[in-house]
Amino acid sequence: MTSTTALVVGGTGTMGTRIVRALAARTGTVVRVLTRNPSSERARGLVENTPGDIRPVRGDLDDEQSLKTAFQGVDQVFCNTDFFATASPQQEYAQGLRALHAPQRARLPDGGEGLVFALPLGRAGRWPLIALDDIAFFARHQLDHWDDWGGRTLRIAADALTGDQIAAAFEKATGVPSVYQAVDLDEFSRSLPGIGHDLAAMFAFFQDHDLFSRDRDPQALRALHPELATFGDWLTTTGWDGAAAG
Repeated sequence: MTSTTALVVGGTGTMGTRIVRALAARTGTVVRVLTRNPSSERARGLVENTPGDIRPVRGDLDDEQSLKTAFQGVDQVFCNTDFFATASPQQEYAQGLRALHAPQRARLPDGGEGLVFALPLGRAGRWPLIALDDIAFFARHQLDHWDDWGGRTLRIAADALTGDQIAAAFEKATGVPSVYQAVDLDEFSRSLPGIGHDLAAMFAFFQDHDLFSRDRDPQALRALHPELATFGDWLTTTGWDGAAAG
């Protein structure tokens, strides 16, 4: 039987662990996981709790020699770089939630208590969304079918919702009254020193450009992956109640 060696850069992170699990489920696949500390609790936990052949290897994206060593004998690579360099998957996840200012428990316009999704999407901007497990599915799909996808890009997304639709979907799934509150882009940028400008530029793009309907092919994506989750599906599956991760 032919063996395949796949290297996952960022494999101990929130997204990366899903990629590792998806690839390790393939028969005959050895999954190397690049990590600064192969003995860390996250690396050991990934090995202990993931069926398959998982092998943490020491390496750092800032250390070229360590990358050369890690890449030796590798057939396939999934690389997830951290643009904002938070140095911690937990911090990165929590930072993302804080950066979006949402959701916040507050007094709603009707006087009741609920959640306010405060986002810089304007009135009609749409935020493209996809579940981490679905990213893992498509990563494995491309590596499984590398001969079909070599040199081509698979542009993925599962849903794209306005702020009002996000709040409505959350309320429908959880029963918690929710509303959307538009945040001014300049105010949003100032609230996040260092990274606010880049994130505000991203949301400005979402306000002007419906990436999902204009630059993605939803029918083709669902043909490849019929279980591709909408935001509502994800809420139901995960049971997320709006609490931020610490």
